[in-house]
Amino acid sequence: MVVSDLDEKPAQETAQEIKSAGGEAVVYAGDVARPDFAEGIVAKAAQTWGGLHILVNNAGFTWDAVVHKMTDEQWETMLAVHLTAPFRIIRAAAPISVRPPSRKRRRGGGKPQDY
Repeated sequence: MVVSDLDEKPAQETAQEIKSAGGEAVVYAGDVARPDFAEGIVAKAAQTWGGLHILVNNAGFTWDAVVHKMTDEQWETMLAVHLTAPFRIIRAAAPISVRPPSRKRRRGGGKPQDY
């Protein structure tokens, strides 16, 4: 598992708990809203385990502000963390987590299709 947090210390603590329980974990600390974050965390997973099997996008927060007092900057930050970052991570992960196009499956009972 790749554990991430904005601050490295809590990520390290979580990774240590996982290891103490018999699991495997590495840390990739950083800001999910940064444009280079997605490529970096996916590369960390690929370098550590040779690929990516499961992706959990669970970064998020709330700004305790009522809508009429929320600034554009607050709104844009929430969009970056809740929407843009998961999109970037999925996009970065797709090439190493999808099955090869030579495999076929049936969709909706129809004929086999590449995916």
